[in-house]
Amino acid sequence: MPGLSLIADQSLRVTVDAGPTTTAPSFATTANLVQDGTQLLAQRASLNGTFPSTTPVTVIAAYADGMVDVVHLMIVNRDTVSHTFTVDKFTSAAADVVLGTYTVAAGETLIFDNSGSIQII
Repeated sequence: MPGLSLIADQSLRVTVDAGPTTTAPSFATTANLVQDGTQLLAQRASLNGTFPSTTPVTVIAAYADGMVDVVHLMIVNRDTVSHTFTVDKFTSAAADVVLGTYTVAAGETLIFDNSGSIQII
C-alpha cells in the first residue's frame, strides 16, 4: 500500500476474518483531503472504531470532490486470538481492489503510514 491515495468516491475498508472471541479489535485512521493531487485542502479528523463482526468496516470514507491521501492506519488486535484483516479500496460502482491481507496475532498492532511502511509490532 505505498503512498495510498483514494480517488473520488473510493473508500478504504477493512474486513476481519472472524468475530471477536473476547474483545473486538480496534482501528484508528488519519487522512488528508487534496485537490489535483497537490493542494492540501484540509486534514480530515481521525476516525476510530472497532471490528465487531465480519462485516466490512469503512475506516476512511469516500470524498466526492477530490483525492484522499491516507496518512495513517493502525489496527490493534485486542482479542485473545489471531485475526486476519483484509484491506481494500471500495467504490460502489466497481469491484473491490484488495490491497493486502495481514495476519495479526493477539496483542499485536498493524501500522501503515504514508511512506508506504507496513509493520506488525
